[in-house]
Amino acid sequence: MRELLLFGLGPIGLEVLRAITKGLLKVDKVYAVAPHAEIAKAREILPKLIELDEDVAVKMKFSAVLEIAGPQKAKEYVPKFLMQGNTVIMMTSSLLADDDYMEEIKRITKAYGGRIVVPFGAVGGLDLVNALSVFEDLKVEVEVRRRPEVLADVLREAGFEVDATEDVPVVLYEGSAKEELRKVQKGINTIMAAVLAAGRDVNLRIVADASVKGSKYSLIIESPIAKAKLQAEYEVFEEDPKLSKIMAYSALRALKAVLEGVEVVVF
Repeated sequence: MRELLLFGLGPIGLEVLRAITKGLLKVDKVYAVAPHAEIAKAREILPKLIELDEDVAVKMKFSAVLEIAGPQKAKEYVPKFLMQGNTVIMMTSSLLADDDYMEEIKRITKAYGGRIVVPFGAVGGLDLVNALSVFEDLKVEVEVRRRPEVLADVLREAGFEVDATEDVPVVLYEGSAKEELRKVQKGINTIMAAVLAAGRDVNLRIVADASVKGSKYSLIIESPIAKAKLQAEYEVFEEDPKLSKIMAYSALRALKAVLEGVEVVVF
């Protein structure tokens, strides 16, 4: 029996529920840990959704756990899910930029048999990055462009007001991706997928750009055998402009791989 736990809901969780109702993801039982108001909204999509208390959920074994709860809840509860041998699809992957937390996660997975799956998210070309990670001189750069109001936390950290970038794009940060993820945990989680794919830190540039409608990502790769530049623009959720819609479908892709299995693998 395929049992899925949604640890948190929000736009991503609701989109996954819609996919289940359309038959795009085959699941026998779906559980959720979330505020009652969000559960009620989710049941408008999937009436058979089972509500769980978080302290009950962490004692259970599921076919997969989709973590979409945010940094505070994820940091506390992901290790507990792993201790039950669960496979956790982790959307709040910026937590893994903390080396101590990463080591704790690795220790727990080795001891209890659970595992973490980090979806590719919004950065295209990470399969190429991962294939080239065997080269010591691989260089990877990711640029993120978003509207100033969406980057409010990063703007304040950089000493800008939200309305300071109305006329021209402003580079808010350029440097170590892991350093930025450690400082702004409510930031751009998908960047951690690039770090993991490369097997090392990558260069990150964050740009506040009022001309961007949704979110825009660029990836530059340089290696001894290949060079590449990829760009992608995404729509964002109206209810949460910090989230690109592609994140929901990246999570769905990971869930399908974990829950359904396939005979022919494109990896």
